[in-house]
Amino acid sequence: MLLTLLLAFRGRYLLMAVAIIAYVHLYMGGVLFAPVVIAAYVCSLLICKESRGRMFKVVAWSLGAWALAIAVHPYRGGMWDFLQLQVFGSGLSPDIPVGKDWRPYSDVWWFTQ
Repeated sequence: MLLTLLLAFRGRYLLMAVAIIAYVHLYMGGVLFAPVVIAAYVCSLLICKESRGRMFKVVAWSLGAWALAIAVHPYRGGMWDFLQLQVFGSGLSPDIPVGKDWRPYSDVWWFTQ
């Protein structure tokens, strides 16, 4: 994610696209995180009143890379089911038994235990 942002800030759009494709292939959560990172970057461009051309290039390159990464992903058939289980089944509202790292903190004083 940091490499994607670094390349976006430096205007290296082709390398940014390659980083997004690699991120989606190496970590399936990248399917969700890559658009969030680019959206945050675009918000920063809007706040700083950067040129619309630069914003369009970032969105076009990242959207194209994201779509290509999903299209050529070897597990694309089960990708959305996996993400639904990862985010909703075991992450935000666990329906299944999960490890301690996925459970919410039980009280405010968790750090003293």
